[in-house]
Amino acid sequence: MLVTVLVPSCSRIFFECSRMSDIEPIFYTPNDEGLIDKVGRKFGLRDSQSTMWTRLGLAGGREQLRNVYAMWLSPALYLPSQQIRCLIGEMPSLRWVYSQMAGVDHLDLDAFRERNIILSNNGNLSSRRVAEMILACIFAHAKRLPMHFALQQRRKWQSLPSDDLRGETVAILGTGNIGQEVAIMCKAVGLHVAGASRNPEKFGKHNSPYDEVVAINSGLDRLLAEADYVVVSVPLNKITKGMVGRAELRKMKQTACLISVARGEVVVESELASVLRDRSIDSAFIDRPSQVPLKWWSGLYSVPNLFITHYSATNSTRVTNDGFEQFVHGVRSMLDGGQPPNKVA
Repeated sequence: MLVTVLVPSCSRIFFECSRMSDIEPIFYTPNDEGLIDKVGRKFGLRDSQSTMWTRLGLAGGREQLRNVYAMWLSPALYLPSQQIRCLIGEMPSLRWVYSQMAGVDHLDLDAFRERNIILSNNGNLSSRRVAEMILACIFAHAKRLPMHFALQQRRKWQSLPSDDLRGETVAILGTGNIGQEVAIMCKAVGLHVAGASRNPEKFGKHNSPYDEVVAINSGLDRLLAEADYVVVSVPLNKITKGMVGRAELRKMKQTACLISVARGEVVVESELASVLRDRSIDSAFIDRPSQVPLKWWSGLYSVPNLFITHYSATNSTRVTNDGFEQFVHGVRSMLDGGQPPNKVA
């Protein structure tokens, strides 16, 4: 059986090299929405459908989408709800959408449920990559790497004391796939690892990388007060939005470091900037601010001891190859009568 799939153009080389006889790809090239288009849409001069076609960058006419069975949704094609509805409306044969991201808070899940379209995320595909970035930030803080670079830029020679990680405490807010990977790595370098979870009872005393796990709604204050490093890796939802605000940040040690790989809305950025400016905490690393890309005039650029990793934690030279393998596996699972992995809706 030959099926048609809609996939990002960055995967073309993998499809061409594999020469699959059962999967026929249609390629799209994600485009950014230009300023004129944004203004036109805001004032009703440009509708969602027109904007969607511009963003999709499809080579060929829209009629080719009618037979699409599965779609690989690239992180570069970040469409709002109305444009997603317009897109899937052009594909009456669509049965599965693979979103190459862990978070699906930006997607209108009801749009998929209404059409009985299965939606999957990338599961734990990028969990280790994100965990490695977190560990890099921990080492950078402990060994004063940003300060060394600043001294180098000023051509100043100065030996700096650094922290030993063994015996320090890391508090991981969110014990999912990413949290689990972070806990394993931190445990390996001698950190005391504490987790904050909605369901702490699921973690037994054996075969767990955590030294302790507390309830996120009742034990968080103690963890924040004791931690040398606070890692935020919770998904964004109604409960977690603004979860780390003024009260939580003020409970942290003055020498502590905050590392967030969660959506930007989980940490209240104005409050984070405030505690960094008055040195209530020592430093912070954030991977994804609330606005991506961050505008050049953003005040976050000038916050002292705030380091932005430009939404790069999941970026890898192998990410497209991994996505290709996961997508093809999901398509073939469905053709064999099964379900694709990592179903979220």
